[in-house]
Amino acid sequence: MATIRQLKSGRWQAQVRKQGYPQRALSFAARADAERWAKQAEQDMERGAFINRTKAVAISISDLLDRYRREITSTKRGAKAEQARIRHLQSAFKGYSLASITPSRIARYRDARLAAGLSRAQCAGT
Repeated sequence: MATIRQLKSGRWQAQVRKQGYPQRALSFAARADAERWAKQAEQDMERGAFINRTKAVAISISDLLDRYRREITSTKRGAKAEQARIRHLQSAFKGYSLASITPSRIARYRDARLAAGLSRAQCAGT
């Protein structure tokens, strides 16, 4: 069941509780957004399609790529070239969380690279 309340800051918090699922709460600028999110979360839980995105929201793409660079790239022979690709991706997706990366956002990135005159192979590689 969802609870909508106004916080001292003036924002609206939606809280959803359903047996068998973790409690979820998010705050929004508008009450309508909070109600919409709560309704969607409840429907997802009822359909069994609820996905807990708490960790994905908390992790930035930049942090994820930094960890990959430290733990994986550093062990590769082509580390220098891959680090350059990682730096480019970090600048392209700066400020985005893992949860906010959608197929359409990646397609826009690819299209912008193609429009810049890069080949499809270059778009995939750097």
